[in-house]
Amino acid sequence: MLSASKALDLSPEAEQPSTSPPSQLTSPNHGFLTELHRLQTGNPIADIILVGDLYKSGRKIWEQDKFFWPEQIPQVDIYEFSYSTDDVARPETRENAVKALKDSLSPRVLRGRSTELKNAASDQNWSGVKRRAQYVILVGYGYGGLLCEQVITLTKQSAPACNVIKGLVLFGTPNFARGLQQWARIVLEATTQPKIANKGSRAVMRARWFPLSLAPPPITGPPMSDLETEFKSISSVQRDFFNQTRDPWWCARIASCFPESSPSSPDHKPTIFPEWCTVPHGFPIDVGKPYQKMTAFNRDEAPKYQVITNLITEWIAEIGNKGKAPSIEGVHPRGKNMEWRLQELRIFWVGPKPFG
Repeated sequence: MLSASKALDLSPEAEQPSTSPPSQLTSPNHGFLTELHRLQTGNPIADIILVGDLYKSGRKIWEQDKFFWPEQIPQVDIYEFSYSTDDVARPETRENAVKALKDSLSPRVLRGRSTELKNAASDQNWSGVKRRAQYVILVGYGYGGLLCEQVITLTKQSAPACNVIKGLVLFGTPNFARGLQQWARIVLEATTQPKIANKGSRAVMRARWFPLSLAPPPITGPPMSDLETEFKSISSVQRDFFNQTRDPWWCARIASCFPESSPSSPDHKPTIFPEWCTVPHGFPIDVGKPYQKMTAFNRDEAPKYQVITNLITEWIAEIGNKGKAPSIEGVHPRGKNMEWRLQELRIFWVGPKPFG
């Protein structure tokens, strides 16, 4: 059996990892691993690697009111895999934002970043960061979930990812063209909203009394035709991912967290509908929050985040017990609401078959 450090196939074209801090990454493909939480007593059974969205990254997107919910998972060390997002997060103009998004969705950049993430998962001393655990659970948000999915497709069946990667938790990860369109609209609207440089009283007065005729035009949806080629390429990779993770040799587990489909606040629209950000053969989790805030919880929201932490905790326990993954049901009965949700997903899954 392959050792954990060799279990993932390291392709010869993989780039050398960068040791530069995220703000000084020399290539859009280069990634960086940062330790966020270290188990104080004993050794971890698994390492959790968090991968943020294209326009939101860092520890802050996983915490609210200084509550970092992944720390509630026992017997793990926690890391963040980051990559350059400057072009998308600070585009200056909408045209620049569309171009930056197109570049980040290109097969070259997606494959490069996914290869870096795969290397970070397979090498316990990658980029100078020494991880202690033999196994990994990947947690991806939006674009980060796309990278996690592609990591699996980059792995040969002769060296199955389940030798190292024991689970995937995907937050709002868009699937296929429809989901990618909905996600792209969220990213572009979040990064191209008009900003007021001075937040003082004068700026507020200018914003309040500025003639409507001179106000900037409302931001419309992105030109999806400009991204059609990238969406087709990603959809092809996702079909491979769906097929691969349904294969009998795949022994890791998948959880799909989806946001509320009808956000109450206009600031949280648009959203991604559950049927386009849920893996049908994964464990569906209704986070009950808008997409933009679905990865952060405060202590009072225990019913929401504990479904996730309890499921991962069960995975960790199974890893420690002969390294076997749990059944897809884990220890959480579906109940009437979950049965209804699964039936809803089956009803709404339309368009081309995602597998086979």
